[in-house]
Amino acid sequence: MGDNVFLVRSLRRISALLVAFLVMQAVSIAQPRLNFKRIDAFTFPDITLYVNVKCNGQSRLDMKKENFTVKENGKIITDFKVICPDPLVHCCISVALVIDKSLSMQGNKIQRAKQAAKAFVDMMDGVCDEATLVSFGGDVVVDVFMTTDKALLKKGIDGLVLNFGTLLWDGTYAGISELVNNGVNECRAVILLTDGRPYGAQQYSLADCIALAQANKIRVFTIGLGNNVNEPPLQQLARETGGAYYYSPSGDDLVDIYKEISTIISQHFQECEIQYKSTCPDGSTRTVEITVGSPAPLQANPPLGYTPCPGTDTKVKIYKAPYDPSQFEDIDIKLGEETVTGGGTGEVPLILDSFIDDVFNEGTFTILFDDACSKFKRITTKDYLLDGVLISWKPVVGGIEFTLESSKRITGQGILAMLTFDVSDPAWPVPGDICCDLVISTWKFEAGCLNPVLHPGKICIEARKPDVTCYLEIPDQLDWDRFAKDYNPNPFIVQVQLTNVGNRDAKNGRAKITIDQKDFTLVSPQVDAQPTTPVDLKEGGTGSARWSMRALRRVDGDSVEVCITVEFDNYGPVKCCRKIWIPPTEPILGCKITAPRIRANKQTLKYEPMPFTVTVEVENTGGLPTDTCYATIILEPDLELARKPGNTQIKNVIPYFLGPNQKGTVSWEVVHPITMEMKQYNLKVSVRASNADSVFCETPLIIPQMEGPRLTCQVEMIDSMSYDEPNDLYRPNPFKATVSVVNAGTLSADSVRARIILPPDFVLDPPSQADTLFFNPMKIDSWKPGDPRSELSWTVRYLKKLAQAKCFPIEFEILAINPVGMPVDPVYCEREICIPKAGEPKVKCLLVAPDSIVLNPSGTGLMPNPFDIKYIIWNEGRQASIISHAQLMFPFNQGISIQAPASGAIMTLNKTLDPGDTLVLTWTIFVNNSKVSRSPNFRVFAYTLDGRDVLCEKNIPIDPIKVDLICRAEGPDTLRFNRLTTSYIPNPFKGVFELANNGGLFLQNVQACIELPRGMELRTTNPVQDTCVLIPQIASFRSHTVSWDIVLTDQPTVGMVKRVKIRYRSPTLGPDWFECYFDVFVEPSVGAALSCVLDAPDTIRFTDTNYLPDRFNVSLGVWNAGT
Repeated sequence: MGDNVFLVRSLRRISALLVAFLVMQAVSIAQPRLNFKRIDAFTFPDITLYVNVKCNGQSRLDMKKENFTVKENGKIITDFKVICPDPLVHCCISVALVIDKSLSMQGNKIQRAKQAAKAFVDMMDGVCDEATLVSFGGDVVVDVFMTTDKALLKKGIDGLVLNFGTLLWDGTYAGISELVNNGVNECRAVILLTDGRPYGAQQYSLADCIALAQANKIRVFTIGLGNNVNEPPLQQLARETGGAYYYSPSGDDLVDIYKEISTIISQHFQECEIQYKSTCPDGSTRTVEITVGSPAPLQANPPLGYTPCPGTDTKVKIYKAPYDPSQFEDIDIKLGEETVTGGGTGEVPLILDSFIDDVFNEGTFTILFDDACSKFKRITTKDYLLDGVLISWKPVVGGIEFTLESSKRITGQGILAMLTFDVSDPAWPVPGDICCDLVISTWKFEAGCLNPVLHPGKICIEARKPDVTCYLEIPDQLDWDRFAKDYNPNPFIVQVQLTNVGNRDAKNGRAKITIDQKDFTLVSPQVDAQPTTPVDLKEGGTGSARWSMRALRRVDGDSVEVCITVEFDNYGPVKCCRKIWIPPTEPILGCKITAPRIRANKQTLKYEPMPFTVTVEVENTGGLPTDTCYATIILEPDLELARKPGNTQIKNVIPYFLGPNQKGTVSWEVVHPITMEMKQYNLKVSVRASNADSVFCETPLIIPQMEGPRLTCQVEMIDSMSYDEPNDLYRPNPFKATVSVVNAGTLSADSVRARIILPPDFVLDPPSQADTLFFNPMKIDSWKPGDPRSELSWTVRYLKKLAQAKCFPIEFEILAINPVGMPVDPVYCEREICIPKAGEPKVKCLLVAPDSIVLNPSGTGLMPNPFDIKYIIWNEGRQASIISHAQLMFPFNQGISIQAPASGAIMTLNKTLDPGDTLVLTWTIFVNNSKVSRSPNFRVFAYTLDGRDVLCEKNIPIDPIKVDLICRAEGPDTLRFNRLTTSYIPNPFKGVFELANNGGLFLQNVQACIELPRGMELRTTNPVQDTCVLIPQIASFRSHTVSWDIVLTDQPTVGMVKRVKIRYRSPTLGPDWFECYFDVFVEPSVGAALSCVLDAPDTIRFTDTNYLPDRFNVSLGVWNAGT
C-alpha cells in the first residue's frame, strides 16, 4: 500500500516538473494563436471581422493595423482599420438572461440554473450593468424588463415557474428584441440556457434569431444542459452571432460558465474588430484570409503584462456576398458595324464601349446571326483588351456561344476581341447591298458586378457592282473664223470616255446627250441616244460614245454646258458634263435688192413708175451688232438719182445699227430718160459696216422702148474768176451763164423753159432777171443735123470774198410738155465756176490753251480740268470787218464737253472790228477720263460778213487714265486623301478670286466665268451657283471678291494637279477676255509602295596586307510599286 502511495507521489512530482518545463518552453517560444471567430457582412459592403489573438493563453488586445494582413479572394486589403477594446476599461453590459422553464428542467436543473443566473447578477457592477430576464416554456415571458436593480433581477429569477412546452426560438427572439429595444450599453449579449430542443408551434425560427442578432451586433452565448440537449443549432447560433457555446452535463459548472461569460462580455468580448469595405454585391462566396504577426510581429507591452509574441498565424473563413443587381455597374458592350465586299472576309470588333477599372470575369455570351448572310470563322484576342484570355466557342441554334475561360483585369475601354466572318456574294442590282444584324443575345459573368448592356452590330455586304467613271472629251473653246463665217472647228466631236473601275461587268450601256437646242444641233447621229461601244463594259474595261455636233451662231459669248448621261441595266446613270466656250459671232451682212417693173404708157408718153424706187433689205445674220451700216448704189449711164433731198448715192441703212438677226432697209429714187430702144441693166448695191465684211447684191432692170421727146442741155460760162488785189475785186464779176437745149427724141416738146439754180452768195445782176425763162420758140422739134440749138442766158454776180479758193456749181433745170400735154421729166445740167481766195486776210487770231492735259499725282484724274480755251482776234487792216459769230469745234466722240458759256460752241457777236481792235472769246472745257490716249484738235472759226472766215486751231494731248484689272486666285494647295473615311479633305472647297481695279477708271459690267477641270464641279446649293457672275462696277483702286464652292467628284489613283480658272472681262477694257487661276494638287486615293534592292560585293577578301577589293560600289535601287 505504501509503495503505491510513493509511486503515486513520484508520478505527481514528475508530472509537475514536466508541466513546469513545458510552461517555460511555451513562454520562451510563445507563438500567436489566431481565433478567427466570425465575419459580419450584414451591412455589406461594410465587413467586420471578429478575431481573438492569444499568446501563452492570454488574450492580446493591443493589436494594430500593422500586425495584420487581410486578403479577400486573394487580393490584399490595404484600407482597413483594427478596433481592439481597452483591457483596463470595464465595458458596461446589457444582457438578456433567457432561461428554459419547460417541465424537463424540473429538479436540480432549474435550481442550478437559478443559482448560476443569480451568480451572474452578482457580478454586475450595480451601476451601469443592466440585464433583463426572459423565460420560455409553453409561453414566453419577459419576467424582468431591462434594469440595473440586482435585487429585482434575483427576485424574478427565483420566481420562475415551469410549464409545458419549449418555445426555444420565440424565447430567444424575445430576449434579442428586449436588447434591441431597451439595451443601452455597448456590450450587449444574450445568454441562452436550455436542456432540450424546440417543442410547440413557434412564431420565429433559428434563422430569424440569427438575422436579428447579426443586424444589431448582438452576441448570443448558448448553454446546453443535460444529456438530451440538441447541440448543433445552439452551436450555430453562438458561432454566427459571435458568442460561444458551452455544454454542462449536470449543471454543476453553470456558475463558472456564467461567470466566464460575464468576464468575456465585460471585457468587450475579448475580441478585436477588423473593418473594411468590400465591393460588388454579386452573391458570390468570398474567402477572407487573416494573418496575425505580419507584416509587424506582436511586441511586448509591459503595462498590460504582454510579452513578445513572434511568429504568425493564419486563419480563413468564407462568407457569401449579397446579390443586389441594382448596384451593378452597367457597361456597354457592342458589336461593330462593318462593310465587306461580297464573297470576301470581314472583321467585326467586339467592343467594350465603357471605361472600366475592374476584373472582366469568366462567363459566356452568345452572338446570333443569319448564316445565309455570313458564316463565323474565328475569334481573335491578340493585341486586344482580352489578349491572353482563352475564348472557346461552339455552334448553337442561330449563332455561336462563346466562353471566357479565364478572367483579366481591364483598365480602359476599346476592342475586346475581333470576330472574323466569311460573307455571301449577293447579286447586283437585286438584292444588291444587304445588311445582316449581329445580335449579342446573352452575356453572363460568373462573378463580379459588371452588368453588360448589349448592343447589336451589323455586317453590311457591299455587292460587287460596276463602278463606271466618265470623262467628256470636247474642245475647250471654239474660235470664230471670219473668212469662213463660221466657228472653227464646226462641226466638232463630243465623246464620252467610260472606265469600269468596279468589280462587276456593266451590262447594256446606253448613252444620251443633253444639249440646249438654241446652242447646238446634232450632226451624226442626229438622235440624242445611242448604245455605248462596246455595249457591255467589262470589269476594268473601257468604252465610249460619240456625237458630231454643230454650234449655232450666238449673240454673246458664254461657256455652254454639254452633258452625256450613260446608263446600264445594272448601273447608273452616270453623268458627265463639260463646258465649251463659244464666242459671239461677228456681224454677217446679207442683202436683197428689189426694183419695180418699168412700163411704157403710150397714152401719157411716160414711164410708170418714174422715178422708180430701188429698195435694199439688209440682214445681220451674225452674233454681234453692226456698227453704222451704209449702202451704196452703183448706177450705169442713163440711170440717175432723182433730184430729191437726201437721195444720195451713199445712204445709211435704217436702223443704223443692226442687231443679231435684225433687218434694215435703204432705198433710192432713180430716173431714166425715154429710150428709142429697150435697155437692160444690172442694178448693184454694196453694203458695208466698219466691223463687218462688205456684201454686194444686184437685180436686173429693163427699160422698155417708147416714142416721145428727149431733151438734153448744155451749159456755157466762164470756168473761173481772178482776184484784182489792188482794187480788192473779183474779175469778171458779174459773168454770163448760158444754157442750150436739143430734143433728141422722136416727138416735139412744147413750153420748153429753163430755171437757173444758183449756189449761196450768187445773185442775178441785175436782180430784175427772172430765174425761169422760156426758150424761143417754146416748141422744140426733134433735132436734125444742122439745126441750131435753142439758148437762154443770165448775168450772175458773186457777193463774197473767199479766204480760200473754192468752186461752185451753176445748175439749170429744163422743163417741157409732151405732145399729149403731160409734163416731161425734168432734165438737169450744170457747170462749175472756181473763185480764188481774195488775198491775205487782215483779221488775225490766236488760240491760247494748255499745251497738254496730264494725270494728277494719284493717277485718278486729269489736270488742269476743267481748263479755258481763249480765242483772241484782232484787225490789222485798213477797213472794218464785221464778225457775225464764232464757233468752237472739236471731236464729238472723245469725252469733251463745254461748261461755259451757256450758249455752248457758238457765240453770236454781230460785232464790227475796226482797224486795231481786239476781241477775246473764252470757252471752259471739261474732259472725261479715258483709258486711251487722245490728242483732240480744237478749232475756232470767226465768221465775217465778207466771207473771210478766220480760223485758229490747236491739238491738245490728253493723258490716258491708268487701267489695270488684275486677278488674285486663292484655293487649297492640296486635297488630301483620308484613308479612314475614304474621302478628300477639304471637299467641298472654296475657290476665291479677287478682281482688283488698280487704275483710275471705273470699270463697268465686269463679267467673271469659272471653268473647272475634269473631275470637279460646282457644289449643288440653293440658290444654284451660276458659272458666270456680273459685277456692275468696280471703282478705281477698289476690288471685288467672287467665290464658288467646288466639289471634287472623282478619286484619282495617281496624284495630279488640277487647274481652276476664271475668264474675266469688262466692256470698259474692250472685247478681250483675261484669265486667272490657281492649281490644286489632288493626292492619289491609293498609297505608294516603295521597294528597294541593294547591290554590293558578296565578300571582301584579305590577301597578305590588303583587302580585295579595297574600294567597291554599293548601289541602291528604289522603285514605287504602288499606285
